[in-house]
Amino acid sequence: MNNERIDFYNDLQDRIYKLYENKLHDQAIEELSEVESEARAAHEEAADNDSLQELVVCLEIRANYLRESRKRDAAEKTYLNLIELIGDNEDFVAEKARIAASVGMLKERMGDVDGSIEYHLKSIELYESMAEARPVEVLSLCNNLAYIYKMSNRLSDAEDLYQKALEICRDNFGVKHESTAAVLNNLGAMYYSAGHIDEALEAHEYALDGRLESLSDDHLDCAQSFANLALCHVTLSNADAVKENFSRALEIYSKHAKAASLDYMSVAFNYGEFLRKQGEDELAREVEKAASQRLKEVKA
Repeated sequence: MNNERIDFYNDLQDRIYKLYENKLHDQAIEELSEVESEARAAHEEAADNDSLQELVVCLEIRANYLRESRKRDAAEKTYLNLIELIGDNEDFVAEKARIAASVGMLKERMGDVDGSIEYHLKSIELYESMAEARPVEVLSLCNNLAYIYKMSNRLSDAEDLYQKALEICRDNFGVKHESTAAVLNNLGAMYYSAGHIDEALEAHEYALDGRLESLSDDHLDCAQSFANLALCHVTLSNADAVKENFSRALEIYSKHAKAASLDYMSVAFNYGEFLRKQGEDELAREVEKAASQRLKEVKA
């Protein structure tokens, strides 16, 4: 597809989403149908990869629009028709992988867990079959699928996917990259929910190290890591470490109180609850009061 046609479809997508924002759904579908009809006619006549590329792009824009419009059954049908249209064409493996990923995410929204898992795995398989590695796409899919496994209580499968994502990060971005830290954070959260606290603590410690090196030390992701470490130490009854990590988390959240108000109050509440169990009721009230006052300041 030449640059002129690429610009045409980019402009089409922009127009469609402006219509979506203005709730002009009938007009959006009408324009998409007109372009699709022209693309189908061109492909029927030429039957080559260029014409197929245009039809695929057109139909994918339509499917994405239907998905965002919450017409999920119609979106799913369009995505699946696209996969069938591409078939075994080896020149369209990346497109087929991307569309399979879209089906997987759509099925998750629709509550079809098994279907979501199936299409996530298909997408990963397709990306990994390509001669040119696609680590970013595979990483994203592994993270998404691991989360689905975790929420389905398939913790062994989730761990395998997080470990795979971690390997991709280390091979492509390095140990101290923010993406590596994000996977470690997810792995730690999975271990914590499974009751494997020592493993969770180790993963969150590595995540914090990576975040402190790749991000600023007052970044919200660092606050998240400090809070996660505090929760691990609560379970391990390490009172001093609990206080240190909750305090560091709250210090950062205080700087970003407006952007992270819910997380700020949640961490303050968790810290206060811990302090009360330790018999430090006055300090618990001070912690919660300070957070409440800070939130009032930023909302004023």
